[in-house]
Amino acid sequence: MLVAPPQQSEFPRLQELVEACGLSFDLREELSLAMTRLWVARPSAEAPIEAFLLVYAAADERHVVAIGTRPEVRRRGYARRLLVELIDHARSQAVRLVLLEVRRSNGPAIALYRSFGFGLARLRSGYYSNPCEDGIEMMLTLSPSGQILAPEHEFTLPEA
Repeated sequence: MLVAPPQQSEFPRLQELVEACGLSFDLREELSLAMTRLWVARPSAEAPIEAFLLVYAAADERHVVAIGTRPEVRRRGYARRLLVELIDHARSQAVRLVLLEVRRSNGPAIALYRSFGFGLARLRSGYYSNPCEDGIEMMLTLSPSGQILAPEHEFTLPEA
């Protein structure tokens, strides 16, 4: 599996992938921001993009804006590989925190993030729309040497 930034020529298909994942942001607009980082995953250099990860870089933090995998190839390791790339990048840049929000109903994504050491930071009531749903803010803390630290404080998710 290959993870790298996309080529300019791939942006139209990548925008289609964003929309196929149920997201509604303009990729070119996002990439016009200096703080934006984007990685894509594919089976090989010649293969089409199967997944993407869009991140904001601010000081010693990285905020996952969106991660998506083509629906027909989900659960094949693309999101996991993208998260490995993000954490490697975070370590190389002396990042202290990696943050993200996830829909409360997205159990597979929550389990994936937990497998990397992300802790439950807080519940964000009504964070998502279409449909309206609570979001869970998750946080990964890295030591100055790049080790993943256990969450200091983690909230217990109340029953839905």
